[in-house]
Amino acid sequence: MIARWGYAIGLGQLLSLLITTTGVTSQMLVEWYSFNAPTLQSTLNYLLLSLYLFPFLYLSKSSSSSSSPFNSSSSSFTNPFSSLSNKKPFSFFSISSSQKKKLLLFFVLAFIDVEANYFVVKAYQYTSITSVMLLDCSTLPWVIILSYLVLGSKPNKKQIGGVSISLIGIGILIISDHFFNPKGNSESSHPLLGDTLCLLSALFYAISNVGQEFYMKKYAFHLIEGENGSEPTESNLKWVETNNKMREIIRMEWLSNIGIFGFFINLLQLIILERNEVAQLSVAGGTPVLLISIFAISLFAVYSLVPYMMILSSATMFNLSLLTSDAFAIVLSYFIFHSNLSFLYFISLFVIVLGLIIYNLPEREPSYHEINKIEED
Repeated sequence: MIARWGYAIGLGQLLSLLITTTGVTSQMLVEWYSFNAPTLQSTLNYLLLSLYLFPFLYLSKSSSSSSSPFNSSSSSFTNPFSSLSNKKPFSFFSISSSQKKKLLLFFVLAFIDVEANYFVVKAYQYTSITSVMLLDCSTLPWVIILSYLVLGSKPNKKQIGGVSISLIGIGILIISDHFFNPKGNSESSHPLLGDTLCLLSALFYAISNVGQEFYMKKYAFHLIEGENGSEPTESNLKWVETNNKMREIIRMEWLSNIGIFGFFINLLQLIILERNEVAQLSVAGGTPVLLISIFAISLFAVYSLVPYMMILSSATMFNLSLLTSDAFAIVLSYFIFHSNLSFLYFISLFVIVLGLIIYNLPEREPSYHEINKIEED
């Protein structure tokens, strides 16, 4: 339990640093090169994610022939795109109803994810990195609400306390940003529009995160059918939850489908909205291309690691961990964009991390006397 707790916190902070990297590179592109093409920045990420299709097909094929509780005819992990591996023509009408539901789920969540990335990167054109990072933390309350509505995850008092303490730390950070760095990193042209885009992206990210947790923990497992098409047995579900290969299949199925749908949605949006930016990039070359590549690779790493976070913990814990990215952003802004750094930053960082630790503390095991009292009642 303690090891799982430590892994969750460590992974959360790695993801937080990667998210900060995407923010810093986006701000560099806007401030140093006046380049703003949110869709173009995310295209490479979705293309890389789509490549998970190949290891997914390989693992799916090998697992169907292994001695697992699931055979090839009953497994829900048969991806609709698997016809590519056996050279059968793909037809939407030839797949099962459960696979059609999965495709629809992937398409909707991929669309929401693409637009979430678009809005948050677009916001850098109108406001500063500190404002973007601060407002993006409003994802957390949305995640808590959606987790309760969709997953039935009701936070306990300890978790509510941890979230409340972390939000206090964010409040301290907002005060610091307002009084000690009121202009942010640059003269923002339309800060209200930038703030609105941030808040909209926060809602979309919350839907995407909870949708991913729903798929990783609920939908994928409960689509598994028995050999005769019966409901999944308790032993089968337990086997899936403890089997690393099946977890990897679920993870790669999620990433490959989000990548495939996200890439084509991104490509269509790129053609419609950012043709001129693509031409500008071909002229600029050099450093902007490098920054876009760093952005895309960092974002790809985030997407690849988040499913492990969903298995270790939850969407709420993931977004709570990302609160420290606000503090990381201010530090990097100080060195890269020469923003002011106040003593309140260090206080806010301490409070945020304290809330993170409290939220993720393991539950206390009931004592022998408490168990006996419950049994007597």
